[in-house]
Amino acid sequence: MEYKSFICNTNEKYKVLVGDGLLSEVGALASETVGAGRALIVTDENVVKLYAAPLRESLLQAGYRVSSLSIPPGEASKAEENYFNILKLLTLKGFTRQDTIFALGGGVVGDLAGFAASTYMRGIHLVQLPTTLIAMADSSIGGKNGIDFCGNKNSLGTIYQPDLVITDPQLLETLPDAETASGMAEIVKYGFIDQSCGKLLAEKAGIRDLLPAAIQAKIRLVEADEKDRGQRKLLNLGHSFGHCFEALSGYAIPHGQAVAMGLSLMSKISLAEGSFTVEANASLHGFLNKYNLPDYTFSTALFSAESILEQLKRDKKSDGDGIDLIFPLDLGKSAIIHKSWYEVESLLRKVWK
Repeated sequence: MEYKSFICNTNEKYKVLVGDGLLSEVGALASETVGAGRALIVTDENVVKLYAAPLRESLLQAGYRVSSLSIPPGEASKAEENYFNILKLLTLKGFTRQDTIFALGGGVVGDLAGFAASTYMRGIHLVQLPTTLIAMADSSIGGKNGIDFCGNKNSLGTIYQPDLVITDPQLLETLPDAETASGMAEIVKYGFIDQSCGKLLAEKAGIRDLLPAAIQAKIRLVEADEKDRGQRKLLNLGHSFGHCFEALSGYAIPHGQAVAMGLSLMSKISLAEGSFTVEANASLHGFLNKYNLPDYTFSTALFSAESILEQLKRDKKSDGDGIDLIFPLDLGKSAIIHKSWYEVESLLRKVWK
C-alpha cells in the first residue's frame, strides 16, 4: 500500500503516515513501532459506528488484546470524568507501560486519550488515528494533550508526543460538511503562517494537496519549538479569541468555526494596527467565505468586548501583564506580539462594533 511518511524530529522521534486505506493496516504498522501488547481503543459514539470494527480487526490480526471505550461526541466530553474513566479501565485491564492507547477520532478524542496516555504510569504508548480534518491537519501532531477544567479550555494537560500518527484521508468521506468546513479553518490558519500553505490556498488547491502541506508546516514548527515557548506560538493564530468564543457560547460554537471567528477578529485588529494590508485582509475573509466559515462580527450581538477580555485573561498563555497575540501580516506570514491588557482592551474596542 502506498502512503506518504513524514518524520517529526522531536525529543521522541515519530512518523506521521498519510495514505488511503491505512486504517486497515494500523495493527501491522503499530506493532512494528510499539509492539503488539494490550490495546485500548478510545473513540466517540459517532466514530465507533463507522470505524471501530475495522480497527479492532486490524489490531486482533496483529496480535493485540483489544479493549475499547467510547465517549459522547463534543467538547463537553473533554472532562475529568472521562479522563478518570480511561485511567480506571487501564488499571482494571492490567495495562502496563508496554501497552498502547489508540486514539480514534477528532481533536476531543485525541486530546483526552493523549492526556490519559501521558499520565497513566507516567506514560504509555500512544497512537493517534485522526478521523477529522482538524485532527489530521493539526491536533494529532505535536504532542499537546489535555482536558477542559473549570470552564477553561485545555487548562489541564501535557506535551507528550505520540509514538505514531496514522492518517487515512478516506475517512474524510464520511465527515459532515460542517466538520470539513471547520477543518478548513485550521488550514486557512496555516495559510497565514506558512508560505507553502499560503501559496496553495491562493492557487485554490484541494484538500488532498493542502493536507500534506499543513502536516509538514505543523511538523516544522513543532520540531523548532517542541515545548511551545517560541515560534510554535504562531500556531495559536486565531485560537486565543477562538477559545473565548467557544467558552462563552458554552461550546455551542464548534472549534473550527470559533477559530475562523478568531482569525477574522485578529485580521481586523492587525488591519487597524497597520500591520495587515487591505488586500491580505480581503484574501483571508475570501477564504473563510469560500468554506462557509463565519467571521467574528455576528458574535458582537452575543458577547461584549468586556466578556471577551475577561475570558481571554483565563487563557493559559496569558501572564500577569498581558498576552502574546498572533498578528497576521500577509499570506504566509504572521508575528508573535505581546500586548498588555490595556492594549488588548483598546484594540478590541476599535473593532468590536
